Amino acid sequence: METANEAGRVAAALILLTVNKPLPDRQPAYSAFRSTETTIAGLMSDILLAIDAGDIAALALLDLSVVFDTVDHTNQLQRL
Repeated sequence: METANEAGRVAAALILLTVNKPLPDRQPAYSAFRSTETTIAGLMSDILLAIDAGDIAALALLDLSVVFDTVDHTNQLQRL
């Protein structure tokens, strides 16, 4: 019975993800014909269009690679 419950929850989550489309259109991961280059080109285009329109454009980049370096991999492997 518990397996059926889990399967129902997974199915409901997949339906929500399909209907709500939580990833933006320019999300490069797991999308056909999308890459980092296309994302950067679109971003630059948006910034230049904003500047041409007289708007203020700002870009904040966040490097999270350090977070993954601090994970205790031995502990993670034991949990698997």
